[in-house]
Amino acid sequence: MDKKHASIELYSPGIIIFDPLVLDGFLVENDVIGSNVFNAFLEDEVLGRAAIDEGILIPVYQIPEDEYSVLIDGEALGEKNRVGLKFDYPGISLEVSSGIVVVADLNALTDWDSDFFKNYKANYQGRLPNSDYLEVASGLYSVTVSGYVGLQSPLKYRGYGLTFFPTVRFKKSDQKSAVDDRDFTL
Repeated sequence: MDKKHASIELYSPGIIIFDPLVLDGFLVENDVIGSNVFNAFLEDEVLGRAAIDEGILIPVYQIPEDEYSVLIDGEALGEKNRVGLKFDYPGISLEVSSGIVVVADLNALTDWDSDFFKNYKANYQGRLPNSDYLEVASGLYSVTVSGYVGLQSPLKYRGYGLTFFPTVRFKKSDQKSAVDDRDFTL
């Protein structure tokens, strides 16, 4: 059965959405050493921008520490929850090769554990509530991130829907406008 819903509790103000194998490969390829990947991205803005432009990760910043649902938009959301739609941000690139995307708070990047995340499903029972996963077929995607409030149980009150549109390549010209200066706060 496909896992289309993730629940997370943020311990730091932001969500990162990524395929763990794609992110790890990017880090190895770019000689990022150490566990504070977030700091490496801040110190080398070209590297941080490449992580977004090349579909390595989707950042959902700055959002308050709280509990959120993150789900594959569509069937998992249901019509009754669409009433609380606050925004749609289309055209955000993401590459999936492992069949899963991890949804985690910023601690995933400030304390990167390659072995844990590359084997996320096997390590799932040992995870903290600040990460979860969704099952997504391998491929390149243009993702629309939608923000919702007033979601019905069993979902958290606030949440993000992800709509995955298969693509053959990423449009780099759209990337900057797709994530910069967006307010993801619900």
